[in-house]
Amino acid sequence: MITSLTTGIGDGGDIVLNATDSIELTNSPQLINSGQYYVPSYLASQTFNTGISGNLTINTSRLIVGDQAFANTSTLGFGDAGTLTINASDMEISGSIGASTTKADMATQELFGSPPMPSGSPGEVNINARYLSLTNGGQVNITNEGTSTAGGKLTIHADSIF
Repeated sequence: MITSLTTGIGDGGDIVLNATDSIELTNSPQLINSGQYYVPSYLASQTFNTGISGNLTINTSRLIVGDQAFANTSTLGFGDAGTLTINASDMEISGSIGASTTKADMATQELFGSPPMPSGSPGEVNINARYLSLTNGGQVNITNEGTSTAGGKLTIHADSIF
């Protein structure tokens, strides 16, 4: 996992990943099917309170986001989610890419002071790719479970999507 998060009034930091060949976020089938608790592979920028989450930028030739893995920006609070920008020639997604405003569970509310109903905006997802492949239920999405009237923005520029 690589993450930037803010739990208070300050803004989160930006994450910029540059990899010449590839970035792979994967979880083994044995781990997924083990029945054991595990933390999946992910890249994220998150805010849990009033601060604004940072932006997440991925620059690589090939990006693989495997089963149960994800890359996202999100808010569980009052602050807005950041922008997720992906620049990759080839993308294979069977996990999830997105930006979201999500309700925090009770434990997260108590730990970070997140509100029961978030009001931050879900942010943006910008994808620039030659090939984008969505397999095995892979998703690219914007989710708003809060009270913000901003719906977020999803932009995909690709030569082929399959």
